[in-house]
Amino acid sequence: MSDDQLASYFADRERYERSMSDRATNLRVAAVHTEMADRYEALAVVFGAKRATGLRS
Repeated sequence: MSDDQLASYFADRERYERSMSDRATNLRVAAVHTEMADRYEALAVVFGAKRATGLRS
């Protein structure tokens, strides 16, 4: 995969994990999805899909 493809993939995964966190009915499950989203967000920043601003988009 190219860097652009990876950036898009990680940004999509972040959005998916955040949506799963929002829909979770169990707080522990929501926390796991939030943690995964944070990790995908970091990878999206590394590959250029997002800027490192500390703010989620």
